[in-house]
Amino acid sequence: SLAAALAMLVACVGSAGLAAAEPPPPRDWEVNLFTYVWAAGIESEIETRAGDIEVEQDFSDILKDLELGAMGILDARWRRFVLVFDGVYTKVGDESDVLGGFARADVDFTQIILDTKLGFRVLDRVAPWGDASAPGAPRLRFDLLAGARYWYNGADVALNVPGTGLGRHVDESRDWADAIVGARVGVGITRTVNVSVIGDVGGFDIANSSELTWMVMPSLNWRPWDLVS
Repeated sequence: SLAAALAMLVACVGSAGLAAAEPPPPRDWEVNLFTYVWAAGIESEIETRAGDIEVEQDFSDILKDLELGAMGILDARWRRFVLVFDGVYTKVGDESDVLGGFARADVDFTQIILDTKLGFRVLDRVAPWGDASAPGAPRLRFDLLAGARYWYNGADVALNVPGTGLGRHVDESRDWADAIVGARVGVGITRTVNVSVIGDVGGFDIANSSELTWMVMPSLNWRPWDLVS
C-alpha cells in the first residue's frame, strides 16, 4: 500500500511535464466556499466497571439530539495548484436509563474531521462539446491530490444512580491522522451545469493511523450566477 501511494505521488510530479502542453486556466485565482449537511449515524460501545453502555443512533436520532453541528468546504486554486479543505464538527447528547433502569447516563459525543488536500491541476480545457470562443464554456478538469485527514472522537459519560448520590464520570477521547492520496474529475455539461467526483484512499497503518480510509464524493453543480452555485 505504501508503494502504491509513493507511485501515485511520483505520477503527480511526472504529470507536471504533461500539463505544460495544456492551455492555462482562464483565471489565475478561484475560491469557492460550500456548506452542507452530513447525514451521519453513530454506533459505539463504552466499557465501564458497572457494565457496557451501548450507544446507537441513526440520523433521525442525531438530528433530534444534535447540540451543535458545522460543516463546510474551502476549494481554492491558484493557477494549477489546488487546495481542498473539508471540516466537520458535530456534538450530540442524550440522557437515558441504562443497566435495566438501575442507573441513568448522560452521554455527549463529539466528532471532528479535518480533511486537507493539496494538488496539481493536470488538465483544464474546454470540453469537446463546448464553444471555445464563448465565455464560460464547459470545461474538463483533472486534479491529482495528496494530503491528510485528521479524526477526533470524544465521549463524555456521566453515570449516576438516582436517589443514592453514587455516580461516575468518564471523559475519553482518541485522535489520529491518516495520509491520503486521491484525484478529482470535473466535467462541464453546459455553461452552468457540471458534475465532479473526488476520491481518496489512505491510512496504510502508518504511525498509529487507520489501516484503511477511503472516500468517494460525487456532486452535481448548477451555477445560475457567476458567484453562486
